[in-house]
Formats: sequence, structure tokens, C-alpha cells
Amino acid sequence: MGRIFVSYSHDDQGHINTIQQVVHEAGHHAWVDKRELIGGESWEERIEREIRDALCVLVIISEKSMGSKWVDDEIALAERLSKPIIPMVRGLDPATIKRPDWAARLCETKQVVWFNQAIGPKSQRALKEAIEWVARMPRSGKIVSFVNFKGGVGKTTLCALSGYFLAASEGKRVLFIDLDPQENLSDALLTGKALNELQETSRSALSLFEPVRLLQEIPTEQDFQLQPALDGEVPPEDILSVPIDLAPTQPRRLGLIPSDLRMVKFFRAGRDLHGVYRTNFQHNLRLLATAYDMVLLDCGPSASLLSHCALQLADRIVAPIRADVSATRGLVTMSRAARLVFDHNIDRKVHPVFNFWRGRAAEKQYATRFTANPGDAISRDLAFVNGQTLRTIIPQSNHLVQLNPLFSRNAEFLDLSAPASALEERLHNAGEPLRRLANEIIRITDGDPHAIQNTPVG
Repeated sequence: MGRIFVSYSHDDQGHINTIQQVVHEAGHHAWVDKRELIGGESWEERIEREIRDALCVLVIISEKSMGSKWVDDEIALAERLSKPIIPMVRGLDPATIKRPDWAARLCETKQVVWFNQAIGPKSQRALKEAIEWVARMPRSGKIVSFVNFKGGVGKTTLCALSGYFLAASEGKRVLFIDLDPQENLSDALLTGKALNELQETSRSALSLFEPVRLLQEIPTEQDFQLQPALDGEVPPEDILSVPIDLAPTQPRRLGLIPSDLRMVKFFRAGRDLHGVYRTNFQHNLRLLATAYDMVLLDCGPSASLLSHCALQLADRIVAPIRADVSATRGLVTMSRAARLVFDHNIDRKVHPVFNFWRGRAAEKQYATRFTANPGDAISRDLAFVNGQTLRTIIPQSNHLVQLNPLFSRNAEFLDLSAPASALEERLHNAGEPLRRLANEIIRITDGDPHAIQNTPVG
């Protein structure tokens, strides 16, 4: 069963019961009541969460809804999140629909359902067929970004090891994308020779922003010049061929798209180019997500086009922190950058996780205060993560910083058929918590309301 978000104006409310009935008969649930709020949540936040987690959006296009700001904002968000949209047009002549642009576009789609004063049997059958068509579409994998605008908190380490446990223990198809020009994740998972070869053949994250590289060779002297334009549409199979399999005997089980030093040039890209690059990356990311269950983005600790993409396009953001004020202040900087620089609200999808835990009394006191109510206990600027902290705490362990030998030189590590207990044993006291963290990541991306608790588990 999936959830279908219904966008409509109050004037169309009389048709909602019929729509709910058809959606239920198709095996899904229609979310229509925007009054259902969680404590501290605004309408805008709840609507964004529901659309983000929905199978698709169903919109009633009528005279009233085409003039509704709420409907306009909901469709804009659905399109930004690449959600399928089923349009139901009420009593309108398609030739007369010119504005708004989204209504004119949707009226030309194959899944459009027409009705007049009532949703009769024919329209109900058409709606059910449209829902079944959406349900058959390739499901997009969940996108999880590991971000904190504070260095030294273990983002890369948790990203790599969470991804391994997601593949080995949870049976997920996992893709890593390294968005940090410092290439830490890439260096950990690949030899230097392999990394250089991938970058030279355009099999790096740079090509997701500049897909023209997959169509033609870019002269070396132009490597650090911006290349946002497409000379032609890149075939989907070219994009899907970019990842390298880290477990070659099990294709698409654990893949990597490495970073590229040349992506430092994005730090000087003007706002006019941000949109082009972000659109390229979003399109290619969504395509890659259809081939994997989980896409994990590792991002550097600074505001840039790269972090903009990691924050805006993620379904969930895992934010590793240490149990001290300095590390948690990085979350404040991250939220402010998203809101004030990128014009995007990330508040309801950020999940802090305590890392490098040593079990000292001061750490326990800080973690208790932070988890219970960081907005009151630590800083009002941290109110946006109230109730969002993950339960699992990752202890201090030397093995957490030894990813290079584990991935690059130990073939057994990449045998995903081996029992996960073997890896847990190799990671000593951090092994079992990392497996729990992988399970928690699945639960939060699935929208499990019981995934987040107020008491951390050490």
C-alpha cells in the first residue's frame, strides 16, 4: 500500500469521498486532510513531508484550484521532487487551459482523467488505471545525505559503513556518490590508480553535473572551466554506466560514483548557473535512484552548489555529531545556509546521530539534554531537530577510520554474501551499533513513526 497525496481546492471537496474510495480499491491510501499535524509542525512542513513520502500526487484541476496558491505550491513541490502527478480535470475545455503553466502541461499527459459534475464509472475506471500505471513505474530508491557543516565528525566513515551494512545485513542495493572534492570517501573505497582511471574516463560525480562529458571529450585546458550545457540528450544507459561496482560478483549491490577534484570549480559558479547544474544533477540522480534501493551522498562541510544538492534533494539527512557544542553548532550553520542561501527548508528531515562516543559523564549529560530538547537545552537555533535524533550511538573505535584497508585490500569485506556478524566482529564494539544504524536509516526513509525515540541507546 502506498500513500497518494490529493491536491485540491475547498470548492472541489465534494468529490473527495469518491476519490478516496477509488484509491482504496486500488490498494492505496489517499491523504486529504491537511489539518492532521504533528506537534510543533506547520501546515507547510506537514504538506512537504506528505508529498515527499507519497507514491504520487493526484490533483483536481478546476477553475478554483487553478487560482489556489496552496495547489500551486503543492504541484511545484511535487515537480521539484520528481513525483508522478495524476491530473483530474473537472468540467474544463482543455483548449482553454493556458495558465497556470502546470495545469496546461498536465492536461496533455496520457494519465489525465476527465469528469464534469460527478466522477462517474468511466472516470473512476480511468483513475484506477492511472493509479495502477503509477504503481508499476520503477520505484525510486531513497536518497540519504550525510552532512554537517562541521568537519571531523565522521560523516564519510558513517556513510561508508552504513552503506555496507545496508547492503550486507539489510539486502539493499546501495550506491555511494561522493560530493566532496577532497575525495575522502573515494580514497577510502578505491585505490589511487582506480580513482584516476575513473576520473579520466568521466565516470565520476562531475559527469552528473556536466553530462556533456559523457558525449564528448573535454580538452584538459578546459577542465576547470564551467561546462553546464548539454549538446544533446544523454542516453539513460550512459548515466547508469557511471557507477563502479565495489562487489563485482554482485552487480548493482554496492556501487560508487567517486568525487573529482575538478568539482572545486563549482564554488565559483554564479547563481545563474546553479540552477542549470542542479537540474542536471537532479535529473541524473533520480535516474540512478531507480536502479538502487538507497543512494548515499557524502558531502563536505561547507555551503556550495554541492551541499545545496545534497540538502535539497535528500529524502533524509543524517547529521553525525560529537557530544559537544562545537559539533552541534554545525547543524545550525547547515540549517541557516539551506534557508538563507539556498532558500530551502530542511528542518523536518535532519536526523543527528552521535558518533565517536566515549561514554564519559559529560557526554551522557550533553546527549540527554540535546536529545530531549536541543532548542531549549543547547540553543534556540537547534529547535528544528527536536524529536529527530537517532537512537543509535556509535562508539569511539579505531576501526572506524580504517576504511581504506577494509575496502581496498580486504576482498572478504566486499563479499556481501558473508555473514554480517563477521564484519561486526572486525569492527569490535562499533559493529553492532553500525548495523542498528543501518536499520534505523531504513525506518526513517520509510516514514516509520516509531523509528525516532527521545532516549538514545548507547
